Formats: sequence, structure tokens, C-alpha cells
Amino acid sequence: MKITYENLIKFDNIAARWLKNLNNENTKLGYAIKKVSKKITVLLKPVSELDEQLQIDVEDIRSDNALTDPTTKAFIYDLVGEVRHYKYTPETRKKRDNEIRIKIKQYNVDVEKLLSQEIEFTTPYFATEIPKDLTLEEKDAFKEIVIKK
Repeated sequence: MKITYENLIKFDNIAARWLKNLNNENTKLGYAIKKVSKKITVLLKPVSELDEQLQIDVEDIRSDNALTDPTTKAFIYDLVGEVRHYKYTPETRKKRDNEIRIKIKQYNVDVEKLLSQEIEFTTPYFATEIPKDLTLEEKDAFKEIVIKK
């Protein structure tokens, strides 16, 4: 079947919340969810790669705009409590903030495209027993992934 990344994430989030109840974890549906979640984690790798790339790009922007000592070329830091932060001039701070804003806008566009993308998904396992107390949200998220139609 075809499924969007967005629906895989929805399943993953709702399944994780559902499994937090220990009574749910030790059911046939809990078993199916854990088994399918392993496959979904692999399928969601492009989404996590986008997140990781944003983190890398933002850190690069911060360091590119940070002040350095003219002699040693070492970064200059502000100490906030026990945490060191790069130091900036008002101009470099403004440049940094603008570059980060642009990077995040592009990231949001890329994520939106990726989330709407459909991929082929074949469930490795359907639950053979379904608890009667599933909410509509849970039924909808689990349908065709761990619960047969």
C-alpha cells in the first residue's frame, strides 16, 4: 500500500503514546506495534536526516558569524551561567539571525514536501486481537498498518 511520511509519523507518535500504558504493551496489538515500529523507524530516516542537516546548518551559521580573537583566531564566548555561547557584534547577530531564518524557511518547505510524499509500505505483521477500547484516533492511525481493514 502507499502511505505518506506524515501518516507514518502520526502512527509512530500515537503508537508510542498507546504503548506507554504497560497493559497495552503486553497485548497482541502491542506486539504488532513494536514489530512494525522497527520498520517505520528505518522508513523515517529521510525525515530524521532533514532534522539533523538543519541542526548542522544552524550550527555552521552560528560559528561562521561568531567573533574570533584577532590574534589566536579562537572563538570568543559569552558565559551565561555555566553555558558558553558564541559572542557576536550587533551586525553579526543580525546577519546570523537572518541566515537562520532563511535556513528554517527552506527546511519547512523541504519537510512539507517530504511529509506529503507517498512511499510503498508493506506491514510485516497485523495484530490478531484488537482491544475494544481503542479511540477513533488510534483506530484511524493503526488501520492498515497493524490492524487489517
